[in-house]
Amino acid sequence: MKNEHTPDLPDYLAELLQPTPSGAAKLIAAWDGLSTESKMILLTALDRANFPGHLAEKVLDKALESESAYVRYLAVGRLCSSDEKTTVKKRIEEDPEPLVRYSLIEKRETLIFDAVLQDPTIFFSLPQEARLAYARTLGGSGEKLAKLISHAVDHYLKDGTVSEIELFEILSDYLNDPKFKQYYANDVVRYDGWVKYSGGRDIDALWELVLKVPEGISHVLITHLPPGAGPKPFIPEEVVRGMSDQQLTTLLYRKDVRLEKLRKKIFFDADEKNDFVKSAAIWCNFNLEYKEFQEILASSEKEKVRMLKDLATKANDLSLCIYDAVYDTLFITEGEFDLDYAGYAKDFLERRLSELQGRQRDEEIRELRLYRLAKETVPLDREDKGHPPPNELEFLREFIVKGDTWGTFMAFSDAWSSNLQRERLAKYLPRIHEVDEDELDDAFEIYEDELADSKFLAIKVEKRLTDILSTMSIMSESEKKRLARGFSQLGAQLVVRLARVLAKPE
Repeated sequence: MKNEHTPDLPDYLAELLQPTPSGAAKLIAAWDGLSTESKMILLTALDRANFPGHLAEKVLDKALESESAYVRYLAVGRLCSSDEKTTVKKRIEEDPEPLVRYSLIEKRETLIFDAVLQDPTIFFSLPQEARLAYARTLGGSGEKLAKLISHAVDHYLKDGTVSEIELFEILSDYLNDPKFKQYYANDVVRYDGWVKYSGGRDIDALWELVLKVPEGISHVLITHLPPGAGPKPFIPEEVVRGMSDQQLTTLLYRKDVRLEKLRKKIFFDADEKNDFVKSAAIWCNFNLEYKEFQEILASSEKEKVRMLKDLATKANDLSLCIYDAVYDTLFITEGEFDLDYAGYAKDFLERRLSELQGRQRDEEIRELRLYRLAKETVPLDREDKGHPPPNELEFLREFIVKGDTWGTFMAFSDAWSSNLQRERLAKYLPRIHEVDEDELDDAFEIYEDELADSKFLAIKVEKRLTDILSTMSIMSESEKKRLARGFSQLGAQLVVRLARVLAKPE
């Protein structure tokens, strides 16, 4: 009969966990013939099997004889305090495997007053395995550990008492332990003012280690520390200011680290930070105000294209209308392979559109429709003739900025937000063929939009080919090779766009 407390176990194992004398006897009798995996499963399930204490002690005593050090480690973890008899404790402390030998440290309920943690001399005189056992048991006490590590950096690294790799291991075991993550989790109830205050001090002390420990060690802190705790839920500013480019790169790739102002500063500072930091800065938690994007469009052609390519390939959280504008602007530039980058921006738009939800999704789709209305009114390509907004949206005509698509969009956006009839008028905005919603055009009209876009692409390609072919006779061999590569890339783009058109429903 399957144990009611362990219904997830297979029958042949559940039968060994009957909390009766015969059940314990069967488990002990079968123990030596079980696989290591089965022993691990049974020891883990023993907590739920409700074995009487004296029966559990017999099972764990047998488990301590196992050849697998990890099985013995699991057995120690399940010993009750009353089970830690002198003979059992002696067996554990004489175990050949350090993981088992120091595992009793991990069973202590609290180490807050432990003398070992108060004195760096005592702590670093222990074997590394014992230090790691302490680190895995701390949970909280971040300030205590920070003082230990700081002392080691000041005194023990130079004389070889401790190595960089040992400090890394201590921090890694501490920061990756579930108890640490749970203790400082944002959703943990902390109504106690002192607990909030001490938690903030703990995390601040650990962040301050980033600038003190050797840089190779610092990345484990930067990767795993929560971005603040207690009354100061942010990373100390002086720590962020003191980080190297490599450290900033690690920090800014974290999705839970916002730092929006810093991310923008790094992106717009042309020379102060390397490309790796800039990539990290815009990877997440990065968006642009409309005026900031306008500044990019007003930059020199070289600088504008460089920044747009970065946005098209690395920025995950831009507004839909900005992705669309990046695509449009790169699409009409004359640089080599700019069509590729335009395609990346379109892919980001579609991915972002699939992730947005609720009110934010509705607002961003509305702004995208306004941008496309502005693009119809004032096309980016000066050779194309625009069309004013329809009669139903006539109020927007006075906000057209001649020769400036993005400026027109910003003016449309401001005017729309102040119009009391905007909800009623929304149906007259351009349809978004990437969105499958009731208010959008049917599949045939969507197909027509895609086809029209493809025809526009064909016209652009024909014009470019005519210009290029007329100059082939004076091209060098290297220029001809580059041209061949360009044709290859262009062909790939055409195949992708044709596939999208053909994939639309009839």
